[in-house]
Amino acid sequence: MEDSLRIAEDKYRTLVEKIPPIVYITGPTQHIGVTYISPRVEAIGFGQEEWMADPELWLRQVHPEDQRRVLAEIEKSIEDQKPFSSEYRIRTRDGQVKWFLDEVVDIFGDDGNLQYRQGYMLDITARKLAEESLSVRERYLE
Repeated sequence: MEDSLRIAEDKYRTLVEKIPPIVYITGPTQHIGVTYISPRVEAIGFGQEEWMADPELWLRQVHPEDQRRVLAEIEKSIEDQKPFSSEYRIRTRDGQVKWFLDEVVDIFGDDGNLQYRQGYMLDITARKLAEESLSVRERYLE
């Protein structure tokens, strides 16, 4: 039984660590930091331990023009007990700005209380740049 459990855990850990999105788990409120984040967080210049050790690191990296909106969307999703989905910019450690799609679902316990939130952040910078380029071309053609 223990071997089966270890094999299943290894299989899912490998999946989570190898897929392109940054996968994470947070506490039940936005004030409780990340309890797990996949190694893909290195794509924005941070290590797993560093990210999990600082509950405010994510917010500091969200682009200042997006912070208020994203925090309000998170608060509303928690209040309404609905999934969170948002596109916003993150500043990487080396100063680049990347667009991410961030989606989160709530995980409830048997007692009906929110236990934790799990989600992923997918880099959509290429898509956003293509949309911007298309928009510029459309305006030019008009």
